Amino acid sequence: MKHRTLFFLLMFLTLSSCNRLENHISSSQKAQSSTQESSINISSDSSIVDDSSRSSSSSDVILTSHGKQLVWQDEFDGDHLDESKWSYQIGTGDWGWGNNEQQYYRKENVCVSDGTLKINAKKEFYQNSSYTSARIITKDKYEFHYGYVEARLKLPSISGIWPAFWMLGANIDEVNWPTCGEIDIMEAINTENKVYSTIHWQSNDGQAFYPGTNESYYIVDNRQEYHTYGMLWTSEKMEFYVDDHLTVSANIMTENNTNPIFTRDFYFIFNVAVGGNWPGFNIDANFSIQTMEVDYLRVYQ
Repeated sequence: MKHRTLFFLLMFLTLSSCNRLENHISSSQKAQSSTQESSINISSDSSIVDDSSRSSSSSDVILTSHGKQLVWQDEFDGDHLDESKWSYQIGTGDWGWGNNEQQYYRKENVCVSDGTLKINAKKEFYQNSSYTSARIITKDKYEFHYGYVEARLKLPSISGIWPAFWMLGANIDEVNWPTCGEIDIMEAINTENKVYSTIHWQSNDGQAFYPGTNESYYIVDNRQEYHTYGMLWTSEKMEFYVDDHLTVSANIMTENNTNPIFTRDFYFIFNVAVGGNWPGFNIDANFSIQTMEVDYLRVYQ
């Protein structure tokens, strides 16, 4: 009887210890889960640590920037371009898209994979052109004015290449260029690590632009690595940013006070040109394929 009593006492103490251990583990798991959930919520609404080797994911999307809310985006997920947001421009345009560019734009030079958009410029003969590339636009699908826009890009770098992230006035079909206005958020040419931001409009003397040609640049360490390119647009000015550094500020009402072009809707353009009036026509003889890679495009208002 004494041994049986001692046996049951030991069993009781063992079971009690197990219950306390299970309760402790359960509490720890809940606390860990709560911490993880809190971390996810924080990362969605604060700055992301940059990692040039990865593309964005849905959990990386910053919901606010420059005091504004995310209203439109393309994270370039999936395996094809979202044609509810983008259209392709095909061909050589008039006078090489107005710049004596050497490429023929094709749908086939666009690829979406591994969370990024890729625009591939190639040295290949097609439709009497020695090069092909791509140009995509949001015209008639997404147009806006005022807010903060940002794209995260890797840029090609050889002699004769001309990648760009820019905008045109949505009324271009009615008034033509440059009356519609042009906003170059980012352009780069040849092998420079300079990236340019410029606005263009119609003045009494023809095309006007600010700042002057070859004056509105910012030097990045390596344009073939990821950098962010942004623009803060208000009713009074445009501010351009590279990796959150303010690079150019334009008072749009002062620069263009007779016809408020930059108070109207504009649409986005991504393209990679080969040759042209600005980069010149000394195109790298060893060029076979060059790619602009776009991790995301986001608009905040």
